[in-house]
Amino acid sequence: MTGLVAFHGSYIATGSVLRGGNASLNRGVVWTSADGRTWTVHDRIAAFDGAALRGLVTDGSRLVAFGNHAGEPARATWVSLDGTDWTRSIGVAPSVVVAGPHGFIGAVTTAGPDAEGSNGLSGASVRFVQSADGLHWTGSSTTFAAYVGFAGSLARSLAVTRSGHALAVGETGTAASVEAVLLRSEDGRTWTGPARLATDAMPIAVGASGDGFLVAAWSQVWRVSPAGEAQPVAFPIEEGENVTGFFVVGDVVIALGLGPIEGGRPQAQVWLSTDGGASFDRITGQAAFGSDLPTSWFGAVVATPGGLLAVGSWDDPASVRGGFRPAAWLASR
Repeated sequence: MTGLVAFHGSYIATGSVLRGGNASLNRGVVWTSADGRTWTVHDRIAAFDGAALRGLVTDGSRLVAFGNHAGEPARATWVSLDGTDWTRSIGVAPSVVVAGPHGFIGAVTTAGPDAEGSNGLSGASVRFVQSADGLHWTGSSTTFAAYVGFAGSLARSLAVTRSGHALAVGETGTAASVEAVLLRSEDGRTWTGPARLATDAMPIAVGASGDGFLVAAWSQVWRVSPAGEAQPVAFPIEEGENVTGFFVVGDVVIALGLGPIEGGRPQAQVWLSTDGGASFDRITGQAAFGSDLPTSWFGAVVATPGGLLAVGSWDDPASVRGGFRPAAWLASR
């Protein structure tokens, strides 16, 4: 499970069945639930044949899933009005999508001709696109060129505030030195950057909190203003732990990640902020994803009437085929 939204009184999650090296056998899967506890799986959806879904967003009237179609580098988006009937976009599509006050915003990354070179670097580029319906995408920026890692990662993650300010994070550099960089926009249409955030750091995630942003680069966290000023956050993180995502639910910010390897497997970690990301506390003693279970991975979090709902997956070593199983977690406030 890699995506989750609250939609028209229910919860809708998306994920994928992945078939190793044969991307044509991948397929997307949808789950629906009225309460977050009991789920109905919707499998073998024709539009999701060959799909590997990365995420799911909504503007309140439609659902937009995004990911790969039949493998790299064919990106695609899928749109639904009810969660069960889906239509795939045709043509150029973004690799990451967010829903903003002026429509959907996406980042289209193009790898250079040396993407499969022995040094793992390529001359890649990224440009930003917009869509009113999630199916038809039009360019909204110039093309930003960079010398970056595999598959292009100048726009690894993307977030937008309620006021429409947008921030993309990624990395650029050479094999000897990698820099975390920011690309920003006041309206999702015109973009500036890249501006350096840190050296020898690879940004993993960005989340919108209030009028600003939170950016994680493995074990480092920054607060970034809409103007681009970055301030480090005093984050209670220990050696071997990494932040992999931010999920903002009202005035609460949930930072999710992985901890040091215990018993051969890294364990899920959760940090909580109740002041918009200015400070965080570690949430400990969570048996739901503790050492008694294999590795848990979080995909998304949404608010419920009584608390929070998260979806993701866990590594099932007892499975005959191996791999990950879908999972959901509930927390009360």
